Amino acid sequence: MNDGFGAALKINSSNIEALLGLGDAHLAAGKLLHESGNPANAMLHWVQSSDAFLQAVKLLSAGHLCSSFYFW
Repeated sequence: MNDGFGAALKINSSNIEALLGLGDAHLAAGKLLHESGNPANAMLHWVQSSDAFLQAVKLLSAGHLCSSFYFW
């Protein structure tokens, strides 16, 4: 996660697409950990996922543009 999305965010911390990707990656990691019986580590990834999504929303609310379509 940090090699791809994290690297993009080091270059530009306002990269909404990278924030969305990071949020998705942490969400998926959390699901896998939870399904494998590791809820504590799953929660850590879900918190990081939430943080990334919230940061993206804040940037969008501040007028930053995003070229990604995102469906839940």
